[in-house]
Amino acid sequence: MLQPFFEFYQKLKILDDHFLYVRGLPFFGTWWSYLAALSILSGDTKELNDVTEYVSSNCHDYDFEYLKAELTAYREDQPQILLPFVEKRLEGVRPDFPNGYSFMKRAVIKGRIATSQEEANLLLDNVSLKENDPPWLADIRTLAKAEIAHRFSNIEVEGRRIDEFMAKQTMLLEPDIALNFHLLRYQETLKPRFQTK
Repeated sequence: MLQPFFEFYQKLKILDDHFLYVRGLPFFGTWWSYLAALSILSGDTKELNDVTEYVSSNCHDYDFEYLKAELTAYREDQPQILLPFVEKRLEGVRPDFPNGYSFMKRAVIKGRIATSQEEANLLLDNVSLKENDPPWLADIRTLAKAEIAHRFSNIEVEGRRIDEFMAKQTMLLEPDIALNFHLLRYQETLKPRFQTK
């Protein structure tokens, strides 16, 4: 399913979003995220490693430094590796712009390295979502809070957060979205609940 697109990327060698969009191809970052999600869930990241190495050496018009950091962060489940990149992208952003995606991503990453459940939840609660931010970011917050409760062995709170998430989401989040918010592995543990819903 994913291989035909990679053949196009290999042929074109230009991974700029607009360049790919006008040719009817998916953005490389989106395609790569799907490959990463499937690779991680299968437990075999060889193809992902090879693809990342290939495009970094043979293609252009893409942030390959960030791509390599993503590879390590997602593969090793070490989201803090991406924090400097996310922080840099948030420098000088206009407060009136819908930046909820990046702010939520930063909060999730910081929450993963927080030393208490309260600290991690506060980081998520401090993200203010605007009217024109994607509405599913609120569900990311809920799922992230469930993951936090799980990590700190708070089963009762985790159950409430999962119920809240499932009440809003009829299906699991798209794999690329779950991956980008470092919730892919945790979300996978919820699959049996959704299958019996």
